[in-house]
Amino acid sequence: MILAVSLSPSVDRTLMVPDVELGKIHRPITVIEVAGGKGFNVARCLMRLDYPVLAIGILGGPTGQWIRELARSEGMNILDIPGSRNTRICTSIVDTSNAVLTEFYEAATSVTRQEWDQLCVEVRHWARTASWVTISGALPAGLSTDSMWQLIEAAREGGARVAIDTHGASLQMAVRARPAVIKVNRHEAVALLELADNTAASEVCERLAAVVGATAVVTDGESGAWTFGDDQRTLHVNSARRGDFPVGSGDCFLAGFVGALSDSQPVGEALRLASAAATANAQVPGPGIFDLQDVEAFLSETTTTTLEA
Repeated sequence: MILAVSLSPSVDRTLMVPDVELGKIHRPITVIEVAGGKGFNVARCLMRLDYPVLAIGILGGPTGQWIRELARSEGMNILDIPGSRNTRICTSIVDTSNAVLTEFYEAATSVTRQEWDQLCVEVRHWARTASWVTISGALPAGLSTDSMWQLIEAAREGGARVAIDTHGASLQMAVRARPAVIKVNRHEAVALLELADNTAASEVCERLAAVVGATAVVTDGESGAWTFGDDQRTLHVNSARRGDFPVGSGDCFLAGFVGALSDSQPVGEALRLASAAATANAQVPGPGIFDLQDVEAFLSETTTTTLEA
């Protein structure tokens, strides 16, 4: 089982709107609503890939109840910590006339120390039956950065390996906590390591792995993704396919990567499944919503390249 922790849950709404114009009234032709936030998107992708998964997060107010109902309506196993503040809503607007995406993300809902401590208790408990714990998203407001360390330690004390996808100050703390896998985009990694903007992504990945002492994954949009791990090899993957709906693709990438590792697949195979899942996600609107046949098709045409040291 994989435990997917959402640091900052939300209702994720995708509105398909033709001919978006600033200052005008618009009537969406399609509205997609899912239990979102990066961790819940990871859980949705794992569920669609047929990996056993339990999603967990702090949910509060009417929006928190909405998330519970959305998650359970699609068959997601969910454990929520009751929150005292109403959970946020994030909205993505896709102009169907030109596929331009505009996003409105509310700030991560603040939580109390008591709520966070309860989350850590539950993570420690469920990590005893999990092979992996994924921790995704932004650290909620109202918490110190050492809260990320506390959560990672809770997962490890339960006996699970930890994979992290976060940013900012919480990323710096996550690096110090040395998870088994850390996934970041190239921009975040360059800032974290204080490297020049033009540093090659392969070098960024190798340096990040050295700092963390674990497997590093660096994504760079249409340029693909790199990983460097215990075998001291840098692998690169890139899909020739593109899509108009990238929201959630990074979460699907992490889900595919950790899912394959949970099946004891080598890192190269994990990288292939991660790429295929992310690419499939980009084909249809809504985070973590994709056709499994697309994943299988993209997986068959995806290869990794080993870069020379």
